[in-house]
Amino acid sequence: MLKECDRFGASCTQLMAKAQIPYPNFYQVVIRSNELSTPDETSRPVYLQEYTSKDMWEQVMVFWKAQLHNFVPRPEQAHKSDYTNHAQWMAALKELNLQAYGALLAQWKTEHQRRRNLWKAMSDLGLW
Repeated sequence: MLKECDRFGASCTQLMAKAQIPYPNFYQVVIRSNELSTPDETSRPVYLQEYTSKDMWEQVMVFWKAQLHNFVPRPEQAHKSDYTNHAQWMAALKELNLQAYGALLAQWKTEHQRRRNLWKAMSDLGLW
């Protein structure tokens, strides 16, 4: 459990293959350790181990599984018809919560059926 959380530090990212990360799309899109890593990255797991509950990782993932659909960017807010980010978030959602992914995809099919670039971006990631 906390051992899994340790894997999400920047130093661990370099050591581990993508296939070993439990939710690779979620990790890449939401956690974004490559962009947000800091010099204290190695001390964070030690701090978490000392001051948080043992099931912290499970609690965090329960939240993300239930709420990630609320964080997926809305297609109508795309910049210059670039939907790459939207498709990446949908891939992360599909990985964590298949039901929420299906519901949001169904909504997008009706509301955004004419956004060809959205469906191309989704298709490029194997989501459509």
